[in-house]
Amino acid sequence: MAYIYSLLSQIPMRRMPDERAEMVNQLLYGEAFELLHRETHWLFIRCLFDGYEGWITSWPSDPSNRFSEEPPPLATHLIVNPLAEVHDSTGNSFRLSFGSELRENLHYRNEDVIANPFTHPLSMREKTDLLMSFATKLLWTPYLWGGRTSLGMDCSGFIQLIHKVAGITLPRDAWQQAEHGQTIDFLQEAEVGDLVFFDNEEGKISHVGILTDNKTVIHASGYVKTDRIDHHGIFNVSQKRYTHKLRIIKRLSL
Repeated sequence: MAYIYSLLSQIPMRRMPDERAEMVNQLLYGEAFELLHRETHWLFIRCLFDGYEGWITSWPSDPSNRFSEEPPPLATHLIVNPLAEVHDSTGNSFRLSFGSELRENLHYRNEDVIANPFTHPLSMREKTDLLMSFATKLLWTPYLWGGRTSLGMDCSGFIQLIHKVAGITLPRDAWQQAEHGQTIDFLQEAEVGDLVFFDNEEGKISHVGILTDNKTVIHASGYVKTDRIDHHGIFNVSQKRYTHKLRIIKRLSL
C-alpha cells in the first residue's frame, strides 16, 4: 500500500474524479492517507484517521516524490486555533486550520498547538473541557458542505474535528457518528458534551450537534452557533420555529 500525507492547508475530496463533482470531505495539512486507485490525474484515497474515501487531484500530493510504503509517523502536535501561522526552516510562512497535524520541523506559537492527545491519555474531565473550549472557538465559522476547516465546515465535520483535537476518533458523517456511544433516553438526563442527532423528512439522520447543557446546543447550520433545544428538537429563536427534529442523544465513552 502507498501512503502519503497532505502538504496543503486543505485538499478537497470529491465523490467522483471530476472538479465539478460534489465535495464530500477535506484533507487538512498533515493528515495521512493511503492511495487505493489512480485514474489519469486523479487519486482515489482513504484517510487514515477515519477511513473516509474520496477522490483528489494528484498534483497537490506530489505522488512522484512523497509516497512511501510505510504509514507516516504519528503527528506530534495539532493546531487548536481557528487559523495559526507557522513557519518552515527557510522562513516561509503559511496558515493552517484547526485540527491540522504537525509532523515536520515547523515553528509556531505555543498557544496555537496542543501536544497530540492520541500520544498520551487525558482524563474524561480534560476531554470534556477541551471539547467545549474548541466548540466555542469555532463559533461563527461559516457552513460549507463537506468542509472541515475554520473557513467553512459542515455539522459532522465540526463535531469530528473538535473530538479529534481532544483525542477522540469519530467517523466523518452524522449517521456514522450516531452509531457510537451510549443512548440517553431523555434530554433532561443529558450532560455537557453529549451529542444530539436529528433526522430529515425521510427519517434519516442528517444533522448533529453538541450540548453545552440540556437546553442549549452548538451546531453548524448556516454557521457554527448556539440554539435552544428541547425534546422536540432545535428551536431557532429568531425564526420562531423548530429547524431540526431530535432523533437520538448519545454519550461517548471519553
